[in-house]
Amino acid sequence: MKTEFNLTHISANKDPLTDRITFTETLEFRLWMTVAASCMISVYIFDMLDVDLAGWQQMLLAAGMVIGYGFAFMGILFRRSAGKAVISENEIKLHPTKKKDKYPDEPISVTESSEIKVYVVQKLNWFTPKAILQFTVTNNSQENEFTIKLGNKKTKEQYLELLEGWYRGGYSVEEYDISGSRIFKLDRGKSYADIQEIKSEYGISW
Repeated sequence: MKTEFNLTHISANKDPLTDRITFTETLEFRLWMTVAASCMISVYIFDMLDVDLAGWQQMLLAAGMVIGYGFAFMGILFRRSAGKAVISENEIKLHPTKKKDKYPDEPISVTESSEIKVYVVQKLNWFTPKAILQFTVTNNSQENEFTIKLGNKKTKEQYLELLEGWYRGGYSVEEYDISGSRIFKLDRGKSYADIQEIKSEYGISW
């Protein structure tokens, strides 16, 4: 079964220790944190100078802080698509519309000898599931990287079905959350009992 996901291109530096993208290094995070910090500094400066602000000015600065902080942590989840990633159990085809030189021209083969690592860059589970996932697929020392976006409940379910096929097929898959801790199928593997159940059912190491 082939499943289509949205590609997303993230402008960010990688963590030098883990060689992964973190949302705190993204352009969106830095931009909106600058907006929030500017509003907060402005409040302190006006207070120090004993400048009285009108009600609407106070509300504007407060809104700037709230919006800035909110989009700093969640803005990356709403970025536009950069193409499509068509993923099946044995092959990954990337069809980028932006930054085409950053992606391989040929399909990426996925076999039992492949090393598949998935890192959660950012995730939101409020009204509708959203997540940015960084994939690293290694075949014979050849490493390919790409990032996809899960934008709703349907794409999350399709992604979990894909993982199920890989795990059941004995593929080498490792998933990591935002903090770098090992997880299973996005939301599992956070307790000792659950980890033991996963290891027993799927026969995987942890």
